[in-house]
Amino acid sequence: MMDDHSLHSPARLIITTMAMIFVAEALVMLLFRLSGANISILEGLLDASLLSLLIAPGMYIFLFKPMREQQRQILHSQQWLKSITEHLPEALISIDDEGLVHSFNPSAEQMFEYKASEIIGQNVNLLMGDQDAPEHDRYIRRYLDTGEARVIGKSREVEARRKSGKMFPIELQVCELLSGQHRYFLATIRDITERRREEAQKRQVEERIERTQRLESLGVLAGGIAHDFNNILSSMLGNAELLRMDLKDLDDEAENSLKNIETGCNHASDLCRQMLAYAGKGKYVIQPVHISELVKGMEQLIRVSIPKSVTMDHSLAADLPIIRADLAQMEQVVLNLLTNAAEAIGDKKGEIHLITAERVMSKSELSAFDDVHEMLPGVYVLIEVRDSGCGIEPGEMEHIFEPFFTTKFAGRGLGMSAILGILRSHGGGIHIDSVVGKGTTVQVLIPAVENGHDIPDFPDQEVLGEASSWRGSGKVLVVDDEQSVSRMARKMLGRMGFDALVSSDGQQALERLQSEKEPIPLVLLDMTMPGMSGLEILQQIRSNFPDVKVIISTGYGEQALGEYFGDCKPDGFVAKPYRYQQLLQSVHGILN
Repeated sequence: MMDDHSLHSPARLIITTMAMIFVAEALVMLLFRLSGANISILEGLLDASLLSLLIAPGMYIFLFKPMREQQRQILHSQQWLKSITEHLPEALISIDDEGLVHSFNPSAEQMFEYKASEIIGQNVNLLMGDQDAPEHDRYIRRYLDTGEARVIGKSREVEARRKSGKMFPIELQVCELLSGQHRYFLATIRDITERRREEAQKRQVEERIERTQRLESLGVLAGGIAHDFNNILSSMLGNAELLRMDLKDLDDEAENSLKNIETGCNHASDLCRQMLAYAGKGKYVIQPVHISELVKGMEQLIRVSIPKSVTMDHSLAADLPIIRADLAQMEQVVLNLLTNAAEAIGDKKGEIHLITAERVMSKSELSAFDDVHEMLPGVYVLIEVRDSGCGIEPGEMEHIFEPFFTTKFAGRGLGMSAILGILRSHGGGIHIDSVVGKGTTVQVLIPAVENGHDIPDFPDQEVLGEASSWRGSGKVLVVDDEQSVSRMARKMLGRMGFDALVSSDGQQALERLQSEKEPIPLVLLDMTMPGMSGLEILQQIRSNFPDVKVIISTGYGEQALGEYFGDCKPDGFVAKPYRYQQLLQSVHGILN
C-alpha cells in the first residue's frame, strides 16, 4: 500500500515544474525584448503552455486522484475477498457455463485432495459421484436453454469423489454469478461425513431404545399372562393329581383321560416357562457352570438335532472362567442357537461352527449387544454360532426377539425371544450379524464370576431324602387370591395332615395370624397379590410374627425372587404349577 509521501509526489512535481516554466518564460521574454525582436507569436505559445499548466492541477485533483483512490479501494476489496475465501471452512468452487472449474479455494483443496493448479480448467465432473456426474452437463444445458433450476438456489445432499477415488457425502448449495458477458456458477460445499455418522449413531440409539422398550413391554405382558395361566394350570394339574389319589382303582379309560389332562397341563406349563424366560423371570437353579464342559456333555443331543447334511465343528476353550447360571437354561440357549442355524441351512449342505472363548469387553464393544440392562465392562464368556445358511432379511432382524416371530413356514414358539430373556436374567447379551445368502453369526456373552456380576443367591430348598411318608399337624395358612388354587392347596395340605386355612388378600391374612388362638407355624404365600404385594405381606409377617415360616408360591424363578425380596427373603419356594410331592417336600424341608 502507498504511503502519504508517494501519494502526493505528483502534485509537488507539477508545482515545481510550473515554477521553473514561469522563470524560464520570464528569462525568454527578457532576452527577446532586449534583442528588439517581434515576440507576439512567442507570447501566444507561452500563454498556451501556461494555461495547460494551470489546468493540470485541477485535472489531477478532480479526475485522476479519485480514479486512483477507486483503484486502491478495488484492490483492497479484492484482497479482502481473497482472504475470506481462503479462510472459509467451506469449500468454494466456481465453474463456467461449460462446466470447467474457474476457482478452487484452499478448503476445496483439503476436502477433495486436489491442488488448485490440478483442477482449474478441468471439468467439475471429476469431483462428482457416479450418479450425478453424467447428469451434470445436461443440468447446465437445460438451465441455460430453459431457465429450469433443479440445483441452483437449493440445498442438496449428494455424494462427492476425492482425488483418491473415495466417495463421501456433501451438502451442496449453488448460486449463479454474472460478470459482464460471462456467466459463472459458485458452489458452497460442506463435508457432512461426521454429521451423517452422528445421525446414524443417533438413529441406532433411538432404535435400540425403542426396541428395548418394546421388548420390555412384551416381557411384562408375557410375564403377566404366564402368571395368570400358571394359576389355572396349578388348579387343573393339582386337582387331576388329587383325583388320581382319591380314585385308587381306575379303569384304563379313566387312567388315560387323567394322563391326557396331565400331559396337556405339562405342555402348557412348558409354554409358560418359555414366556417367563422371555420376561426374564423364569425358574432358575443357579450353580457354577463351565460352558465348554456343558457343550461337551450335549454332544449326543446336538448330534441328533442337526441333519446329516450339515457339517459341524467346534472350538471349545478349555480354560474358560466359570459363570453362575441355570444349567438347563444354558443348554436351551446352546441347543436353540444350533437348531436355528441348522434350519437356516435347510436340506442343502452347509456348515455350522460353534466357538466358546473368554472375552474382555469394553463399554464400546458391549454397545453392539442387545440387552435390556447395562452390561458392564469386564470378563465375559462367549458362545458363538456361525452358519452358512440363508441369512436374515434386514426387515426381519428388528423383530427377531419378539415372541412367536419366525422366518420359518412351520416355525412357532419363543425361540430367540426366550434366549434373550434367559440372557437378560443372567446379566448377558446377544449380537446377531447376518448377510442374506451367506449366513448368520450369533454371539452370546455371559458375565464370568470374576466380572463381579454375581447372580443373587436364593436358598436351595430342595429336600433330600424320602419325604413322601411324612405327616404334618397343626394349622397352615394359604394366602392366594385365586380361589381355585387356594382350594387345591388346601386339599393337598389336608392330605399331609394339616388344618389348612385360606385368605384371599394380605390384610385378611395378617388379621387371621393375629386372631387365631393356636399359633400358625407356616404360611403358603402367593407372590403376586391384589392390594398388599407378596413382599409387603412378608415384611409384615417378619415384623409381627417372627416365628412364622413363609413359603412363596409363584411361577417366577428363584433369581427373580432373590432380586424382588432383597434382604427380606422367604424360607422356601415352590414353583407353580406344583405337584403334591413338590409341595410336600418343600413343607417338610421348612418345618423339619
